Amino acid sequence: MKTRLTFDESGEAQRPWRHRVWPAVHALACMYIAQPVCALLVASPAYIWAGRMWGAHPAGDRVLFESHGNALALSVGSLLFGLTENDYGAGLALSLTPILALAAACILHIPFAHLLLRLGALSQARDSTEQPRAAALVSPLLAISALQTLGLVACIGGGLGATGAVASAVEASSHANCAAAATAACIAAFAVVGVGVAAFGDLTRATLTIGIVHRSSHASQLSHGFLRALYVSLRDVFRLSFKTKLHALGTWIVQSSIGVGFIIAASRISQHAFASNRLFLLACVHQLVVVVRLGLRASWLALVMRRVAASSHHTGSSEQVP
Repeated sequence: MKTRLTFDESGEAQRPWRHRVWPAVHALACMYIAQPVCALLVASPAYIWAGRMWGAHPAGDRVLFESHGNALALSVGSLLFGLTENDYGAGLALSLTPILALAAACILHIPFAHLLLRLGALSQARDSTEQPRAAALVSPLLAISALQTLGLVACIGGGLGATGAVASAVEASSHANCAAAATAACIAAFAVVGVGVAAFGDLTRATLTIGIVHRSSHASQLSHGFLRALYVSLRDVFRLSFKTKLHALGTWIVQSSIGVGFIIAASRISQHAFASNRLFLLACVHQLVVVVRLGLRASWLALVMRRVAASSHHTGSSEQVP
């Protein structure tokens, strides 16, 4: 099968589209496989503890789902609050779970960095002589995730505190009937801020990747440390045009809304599948939601990276780091 080459304005051959897409698909598959592996790692202490507590029951795991899941709720409550005779096992599982969750979050950034580099390469028409490594992106991506998590936690905490204060102030005033409206307005305001923080974090990741993929000095940039790379990516985000930022925010809201819609629809289907004991259908629905949400986010990142690369090319904002 012959490969048809195309040429850009400078007369240099461009890579065929499929040669750029298949590495991104492979990276997407690796990210999909890494998620359940890390989930099993995080759930292993609770799974082992539950197996010791309930594994000897004659009915097996069915006892957990009898009486509308009361036994399952009791076992989860026992794990969280140590309300069982095996306090040591519950305490050990409870202490290991957050440690493994933090380790899994760090491990997931490796395939995620690989996916970002492959998606960023889609905006490159020609092969680069120097390809960045995914491991070099892990540190700045972890810093972005930490800052985004702190921002979301502050947003949630501030929203809860402000909502309670506003509700108490309105109820104490003569406009007690407006308490529900004031609470809803306060929640909506902090929800908008939370959406902005989440979208800004993903936009920073996309800008960081484009800056490393398209700069010939990416090795020099990362040699200055991940804080320097984080600073450059944040600077490039603020230098983007308002139209690019608005487009990124709008498309992020659209893909997130579609993902939430799939989750709601899947929860309804899962209820019927669980009631009729169709565990295979339940697993398929769950994996379909995972694939759809992962594909939506990857498509959004690829789209935004192309816009950021085009904007950086026209405005000249992608200057090299000294």
